[in-house]
Amino acid sequence: MIVFIWIFLSFVVAVLGRKTRLGFWGNLILGLFLSPLVSLIIVFMTSKVTGNISIEEFKEDGDKKKKKFDFSRPVSEEDIMEGFESMDSKK
Repeated sequence: MIVFIWIFLSFVVAVLGRKTRLGFWGNLILGLFLSPLVSLIIVFMTSKVTGNISIEEFKEDGDKKKKKFDFSRPVSEEDIMEGFESMDSKK
């Protein structure tokens, strides 16, 4: 019975920590191997992932340009086509 409670609490902590740097699976593994309490403390100590990542892309002339990608919104068709066009221009 204690094993089921341990697994359940580890799962709950993993759900709470799904948007941290360790993510769902990292927090689940920590909760299973260390303890759900230790994993919960780590969830509160780690930073949250915002979803905005800046990526440096290089143009053909060598200039750097920073582009913001917002992974919290759905990807539009224009974003996909822009990605394909940038891949074609690098060939």
